Amino acid sequence: MRYTRLLRTMSLPTSRRVALLLLVLVACSHAQTDTSPWTAPANEIVELLMGKAGSPTSVSLEIENRALHSPADQGLIRKALDEAFREAGAKMVRADAAQADVKITLSRNVSGLVWIAQVKQGTTEQVTILTLPDPGSATPAPAALFRLERALLLEREEPILDIAATNGHLVVLGSRQVAVYRREGGSAVASALIPSERPWPRDLRGRIFTAGDTFTAYLPALRCEGMLRPNFNLRCAESDDPWPLLRPGANEPAAFYAAARNHFTGVLSGSLAGRTVPLFFAAARLGESENAMWAISGADGNTRLYTRFDQPLRTVPSLGSDIAALRSSCGAGWQLLVTGESDGTSPDMLQAFEIRNREATAVSEKMVINGAVKALWPAPDSAYALAVVRDAGKESYAAYSITLACGR
Repeated sequence: MRYTRLLRTMSLPTSRRVALLLLVLVACSHAQTDTSPWTAPANEIVELLMGKAGSPTSVSLEIENRALHSPADQGLIRKALDEAFREAGAKMVRADAAQADVKITLSRNVSGLVWIAQVKQGTTEQVTILTLPDPGSATPAPAALFRLERALLLEREEPILDIAATNGHLVVLGSRQVAVYRREGGSAVASALIPSERPWPRDLRGRIFTAGDTFTAYLPALRCEGMLRPNFNLRCAESDDPWPLLRPGANEPAAFYAAARNHFTGVLSGSLAGRTVPLFFAAARLGESENAMWAISGADGNTRLYTRFDQPLRTVPSLGSDIAALRSSCGAGWQLLVTGESDGTSPDMLQAFEIRNREATAVSEKMVINGAVKALWPAPDSAYALAVVRDAGKESYAAYSITLACGR
């Protein structure tokens, strides 16, 4: 019967056949052009997930909408993800019948959208992060005003937590020792082991500061002091002293560090004594006055803007866990340097922002980093920022000074 109907259709008058053909072509054209803007990112993140999870044949999917997408957009995203999983050979099932449980959090930062995907298989959990422009935004991104520049300070196989420069030398804080290198050529001059018997937290962080021929280093529940000249030495003792946020000093801002974790407790000290903020990874002061604005990168993924620390002026979601202030001769004179969302297997990035009318506005292009940024600290005078990068391919660490140049 189907073939008979087709033959009868072909026997229609020429004018009606032409009209029918045009209708078919128009329908095909609409089918090809009416593509969801969420199809490409859905395919990309599913491909990454399936590669990490070993191509499971059945998955459960949960979506958390933190990006404030409309119900219609969230439905389209769900449909695009469902189709992407099916095309990848995975059947959508309930959690109790799935080989892998997938949760995708739809978030947003000042540059666009951030999709954070968690895939659980038994006791194993893996995370994949995808950043993309917002397809629903018709506002073009502003042109970059300034240019980020970097200079290599040191590269070595051992981890680098922080570096301080003094008198032609680099004093390097590592996970096991404090070492001194010549700034020119990078040859090692002296080193001393850090005497600590306690196990370090998994994501170890630390700070080091120099003053003439002396230095002070801060590690979780440990403070070290030493001399560079005439004889290099190092002395360490258990301590719960707060870490300087900018530079050491009784009247300088400081914060208490959670010894067993990788963040600050939120209890402030020094010139900020008596104030508290939510748990945070990093703090950046944009200015020198008492009323200067602070950007606090919270452990909850939000960056809060303060002046007097009684309550945040503005909360910016997903601006970056590592931030540092840069003082320059460009624009407003102070910029905020932020990292990307690398999962350690893909290149990271750095970008500069200015806070204008309590909003974060990008003022530089993204600087692509070959590796993951493991630390981002401001210089004591904020003239540059120190970025420590771990290159997974070379299995080495590199420290760069990051500055801002006016003009593209």
